[in-house]
Amino acid sequence: KKVEEVSFGALDPYILGEITIRVDGWLTAYELHKVILRVQEVAVREVEGLVSLTVQVKPDGAPGGI
Repeated sequence: KKVEEVSFGALDPYILGEITIRVDGWLTAYELHKVILRVQEVAVREVEGLVSLTVQVKPDGAPGGI
């Protein structure tokens, strides 16, 4: 649904990143996994030197959502 926070840190010559995204809380584990892989794929392609991206997920609309 949307990106809430993005941060990058340098560990010369590498870049490490962390992103927090809000998603539909009713996604299955498989669907969520596909979203995370897509986010990582795009980030690695767009951010030169990015070697690791941690994706944190916040569910919307599901019971027990954060």
